Amino acid sequence: NFKKLAAEFGVNSKQAKAAKLEFDKLDTRLRSINNAANDGRRDVGRYGLALSGLGSTLKSGLGAIGITAGIAGVAAVVGNIVGIFKDFEQANSKLKSVLGANAVEMENLKTQAIDLGAASAYTSTQVTELQTEFAKLGFPTKDILNMTASTLAAASAMGSELGEQAALTGATIKAFGLKSRDAARVNDVLALSTSRSALDFSKLSTSMSTIAPVASKLGFGLEDTVALLGNLSDSGFDASSAATATRNIFLKLADSSSNLGKRLKEPVKDLPSLIRGLKQLKQEGIDLGGALELTDDRSVAAFATFLSGTDSLEKLSAELNNANGAAQRMADTMLDNLAGDIEAAGGAWE
Repeated sequence: NFKKLAAEFGVNSKQAKAAKLEFDKLDTRLRSINNAANDGRRDVGRYGLALSGLGSTLKSGLGAIGITAGIAGVAAVVGNIVGIFKDFEQANSKLKSVLGANAVEMENLKTQAIDLGAASAYTSTQVTELQTEFAKLGFPTKDILNMTASTLAAASAMGSELGEQAALTGATIKAFGLKSRDAARVNDVLALSTSRSALDFSKLSTSMSTIAPVASKLGFGLEDTVALLGNLSDSGFDASSAATATRNIFLKLADSSSNLGKRLKEPVKDLPSLIRGLKQLKQEGIDLGGALELTDDRSVAAFATFLSGTDSLEKLSAELNNANGAAQRMADTMLDNLAGDIEAAGGAWE
């Protein structure tokens, strides 16, 4: 107790009384926080465990640096705990206001945020902020629970901000008519494309909004579409030009009365049929002038790139169609260093 410690270290009764008063205030403050969480076990921030070693901590701390500094250290720790709790509750209040979720749904979302915060490079508050971004995009609770974990991995793998990653993942799912259960597949393909081609998050974010709606209507899947973008990116196309040119080619392919549609022996409905058509044109000896007649001046360069790059297209497509688990593997690799350990420790502490 404080009287015994004061006598042991030569602290007068007035100083000991002041220290005891200050500690009691901190103790009361933390108890009130724990009560607000509806948890009577006093386990916020491992409180009970922390107090179990109080005697030895005070003996070493007060003897070495003085009682005032010891109190300041305790106050700093408690202040940090209070800040974490406050930020998390504020983030959940915002999520609830956007989502309109009931108590059970909010409890499920909170549990997921805490679990992922302890197991990833992100804090629980950041996970809740990601959930809020999905809520803003109109996804219900069930979908958010399905999408959050893989999107965190993709953000780590691609070096993107959580809000931006949520927007890309959500928009891609909607554009291709997919379900929230497909979020892991979407994030795996997007992440892997950035390590198998010159694509990066910025290029994908710029391109997908232009090309995805048309590609999906024609019948091209996510992997096919990303493979085409990757092929153009490898050839030096910027994101906007690549997306616009590919979209224009898709529109030509969808029009059976167009020169391109008439020239091909079979309708193009996916990447394999497009590659067969491109190989057909190569065998016929089509040149740049002939390609221009089949497309237009804004997309002829991209079409010529596809003509000469059918082998690389097939290879990239095959890799993207086997992307299962890529985002998490990439995230784990990027965090397998001291900086990653520190980030993970921060999430675990919160």
